[in-house]
Amino acid sequence: MRRTFITVLITALVTSLCWCGASVANGVRRGVEHLWLMSAVKAPGRMALDDIEADLTAGRSEAAKAKVAALRQQWAIFNSEAGFQNS
Repeated sequence: MRRTFITVLITALVTSLCWCGASVANGVRRGVEHLWLMSAVKAPGRMALDDIEADLTAGRSEAAKAKVAALRQQWAIFNSEAGFQNS
């Protein structure tokens, strides 16, 4: 009886450790994916805003307006992606 109890206890402990390890690994993976996603958006977005600002400074307001419209359209497409909303 004692041996059976110890076997069940060890099995439960190993199982819980495996579930905990899988949960931590999944959290790390999601964190890395989120970081990659944000960096994939941040750098081009910053570059686009700098370009728009340069157009405004140079007095090219029509070009800046067109770039803002394109940026908004791309952002709407990106924001509608299911992967982004579920992050």
